[in-house]
Amino acid sequence: MLPHLSRRLLVATLNHLLGQAPWARHKTRELAGRPVHIDAFPIRATLIFDAEGWVSLSDQPAEASLSITPLALLRMAASDSSADRSVEVSGDAQLAARFGIILRNLTWDAEADLAGLVGDVAARALVSASQSLIAWHNLSLIQQARNWIEYSTEEVALLAKRSDINAFIAEVDELRDHLARLEKRVALLHPGEANASQ
Repeated sequence: MLPHLSRRLLVATLNHLLGQAPWARHKTRELAGRPVHIDAFPIRATLIFDAEGWVSLSDQPAEASLSITPLALLRMAASDSSADRSVEVSGDAQLAARFGIILRNLTWDAEADLAGLVGDVAARALVSASQSLIAWHNLSLIQQARNWIEYSTEEVALLAKRSDINAFIAEVDELRDHLARLEKRVALLHPGEANASQ
């Protein structure tokens, strides 16, 4: 029951987002009749687009499959572009890539949805307040991370400073260069031993 409900919810959500993005429906029309399987725990569904660009569930064998881990989903929700690399693709890679591009660029127009419930002015105010809250939260997280890094490097020395790491790497490089020069000098002083060891 729950998996079927989550698949139906996925289809309804995608169709709602497609309804808000005419450019996306134009792109999905190009994928009409080509089933794509999505495996993103807890949802496993094979989706297909119709000639109008709307999505529905399909029983046909998928031409492409996208497998997404729960952690990758969270990273995608946080707009982490590197999360795309953790998506496993099988089947028609070009179809999967086109499908992925459409999904990645779909955005929710919350203001339009709220305007139908509370009016245009209130919807704009709610969205603006939500964006400010999210921006404050993100800034707060960044500042907390910076404070933790400073505490870990300056106060308790749990982490090495970037300048110390760069200095250590430079010293290792210099030592490697000196060692290479020393090996060449030894080889010049004892040419017979170098040939014997080879």
